[in-house]
Amino acid sequence: MLFTETTTFRTSRLWNSLCPYYGMNTLNAKRVAILATNGFEENELSSPLEALQKAGAKVDIVSDTVRPIRSWKNDNWGRTMSVDQEIGSARAEDYDALVLPGGVINPDRLRRNDKVQSFVRNFFHQHKPVGAICHGPQGRRVMMRGSFVDELLRSTWISCFSTKKNRAT
Repeated sequence: MLFTETTTFRTSRLWNSLCPYYGMNTLNAKRVAILATNGFEENELSSPLEALQKAGAKVDIVSDTVRPIRSWKNDNWGRTMSVDQEIGSARAEDYDALVLPGGVINPDRLRRNDKVQSFVRNFFHQHKPVGAICHGPQGRRVMMRGSFVDELLRSTWISCFSTKKNRAT
């Protein structure tokens, strides 16, 4: 499953798929990977991280580097986050769900990495929820090759939300 949204994480379909009883701290036995690198949109990593931790989930920030990664906020570099797991040693089998924060830089860098592609692909093969926020799904295009495209499209449910009202001008 792929869930895409631009609203608050707590009201998302990914959250509901992980919490059978919405609003309850039912993630105590769950482990979630947040896949990011330098240039992730700050609130698109920090908000899901905070919400998942408050619900009791064990959350790991997985990256293509072992060094701390920096966010992008308001057209400049922002907060630094520690990395818990390097992509080369991370295994989808060890997690219950995956979150892909957006930003313009983050997904563009990650989608070119073969280890990242394999890691994300394994979540789909194992039918685990994948929450892709804002630009996060753009990395998915590179991962869609051969018969995997057909399999992914048959098993994908996309849900989009917006916090902004459409305005006719």
